[in-house]
Amino acid sequence: MKTKTLAHLGVDIAKIKFDVALYLSNGVLHQQTFANNALGFAELLGWLKARLNGSELLAGIEATGSYWMALAVKLHEQGYRVSILNPAYVKAHGQSAGLRTKTDRVDARLIADYVATHDCEDWQPLPLELEELRELMRFHADVLQLSVSASQRAEGLRTKVARQFQAEVTAWLKAYAKRVLAAARSHARQHASLKQAVSCLQSVPGIGELTALRLASELPRGRSARSVAAWAGLTPRQHVSGTSVHRRARLSKQGADHIRTSLYWPAITALRCSPAMQSFAKRLEQAQLEPMQIIAAAMHKLLRWAVGVLNSGNLFDPSLHVIS
Repeated sequence: MKTKTLAHLGVDIAKIKFDVALYLSNGVLHQQTFANNALGFAELLGWLKARLNGSELLAGIEATGSYWMALAVKLHEQGYRVSILNPAYVKAHGQSAGLRTKTDRVDARLIADYVATHDCEDWQPLPLELEELRELMRFHADVLQLSVSASQRAEGLRTKVARQFQAEVTAWLKAYAKRVLAAARSHARQHASLKQAVSCLQSVPGIGELTALRLASELPRGRSARSVAAWAGLTPRQHVSGTSVHRRARLSKQGADHIRTSLYWPAITALRCSPAMQSFAKRLEQAQLEPMQIIAAAMHKLLRWAVGVLNSGNLFDPSLHVIS
């Protein structure tokens, strides 16, 4: 628990409006509702200025869809500290306090209390070139998933005309996904920082251009490999209690599932082709880990390698990772 030396703002945001709860450093609470648009943002800033009296502010906003982005950018531009929160952690905080009521105003107070009592990481907007690459790669993943769904749907069609139309839709989606990927590839090559990041990631065994583009667009910068692995849900979850409960360790799977999905086949490739990864897998086999546990560990190791080259800006050196 940390002392309340700042004013803390909790924001419960939705598509049309957002509720805020402001705890001043003296414990006084103010609440208000604003429209989730430019006019509402301007009204919020005036409302804050009239109450803060020059005090610093830490605003907490749950990562709910994409509704939070514009407000977070606006608050950051005004010099306020902003923290983007995991809704599951905020919910657990409310449950631990015995909270039984759920309304937008109550949720805003809960979020304000969360940022006041936890060490929350400050959020920073992405550089424009990185944000564009991320949006392109997420759009590519969405279109690719649609093409897979369309192809699977065609298997259940019995009439010729319906199958023909479905085939045309599938082909169009696949072609469109290639266009989006080509645009992302071209964009990355036009920016030195992105080009270097993709090049470094491609030097990691098992990581090809597509995975490199995804990781370059998604992985947090400047964070430890341990914290990034936890963020991606690739850290082991143990369940041991006393002498009678000793369950097999599994991945926590709490975090960025799209990163875990992106690393599965690269990990399989690295296990087949990389001496460094094979050396790592051999030690796990000697420790009597099961095949799926070894694959999960390989995904974890691959992510750590990726974070290492991304943070250092150097190509992967396999000689540092082979143990005879």
